[in-house]
Amino acid sequence: MQSVGGIAVSQPFKESAGWVLPVRADVSGLQTVTVKPTLLNSAVVCTSVQTSIEGNVIYVTVKTGVARKGLSSTCPSAQLGTIKSGSYAVLYREPSGKTVKLRDVAVGP
Repeated sequence: MQSVGGIAVSQPFKESAGWVLPVRADVSGLQTVTVKPTLLNSAVVCTSVQTSIEGNVIYVTVKTGVARKGLSSTCPSAQLGTIKSGSYAVLYREPSGKTVKLRDVAVGP
């Protein structure tokens, strides 16, 4: 993600279907999110942002694919669903399994 401008998350918020983690990422390499992009992906889109929760850690993984109608290079928010209240570390998990800490967030009242 660093090569296409980075990734950032904001404080989760609750919707009727559960908790949502706002994600800022653009896999095109045309926008700076946390760092200046060094790679341009003209035919790649963000298909989804997947999460897994292990203890008090939220792992975020960005899924990409070939450009097609209805999808964008800008990643959507991550759906966390039902999650216990508390403090969580949010880590980006690369396809290789390597992780990078993004930030700490609080979930709950």
